[in-house]
Amino acid sequence: MPACAPGWGRRRRRPGSRRPRRGRQRRSGPARPEATMQASGGPGGAQPPPPRTWWQRNWKWFLPVSILGGLALVAAFVGAIALFVFGLFIESDVYAEAMARARANPEVVRALGEPIVPGFWVKGTLEVNGPSGSADFAAPLTGPGGHGTLYITAQKKAGQWRFETLEVAVEGMEDRIPLTASGE
Repeated sequence: MPACAPGWGRRRRRPGSRRPRRGRQRRSGPARPEATMQASGGPGGAQPPPPRTWWQRNWKWFLPVSILGGLALVAAFVGAIALFVFGLFIESDVYAEAMARARANPEVVRALGEPIVPGFWVKGTLEVNGPSGSADFAAPLTGPGGHGTLYITAQKKAGQWRFETLEVAVEGMEDRIPLTASGE
């Protein structure tokens, strides 16, 4: 006997015949079928499925939103810490003095142009304990004429900062521009 192909064995409608109506069909029996189902336990003892919980209805949108919301909170927390640390560098005495010297130096102004704007990502360390401390960091500088990096190494003793290194490296120039006087 040959194997059945898909669709074989199905009844075909005659052309022009109507499809049977779908939906509510007339039943014979009691006017209220619920009364019969309750009394007999339903057809075959089956009960309607319990209503779905909130999680079953909403997990498809709630799960991605919670994950993305959690990632956004972590990113905001990391960004807040970065802004706080950057603010500590910007508000320090040694950074303010170094930026003032860089903006006042004619060689730096000639190389970068005016205005000289400090960049965001300051790299390095800054430790201050009362009248003493140390600073060793690099701060990016930008001007209309180019980009550079301000290198700062300083020690704080008796409340006064003494620069060991204070120079600007401008992109495209081999030599760094010193910002300290020879006697410092």
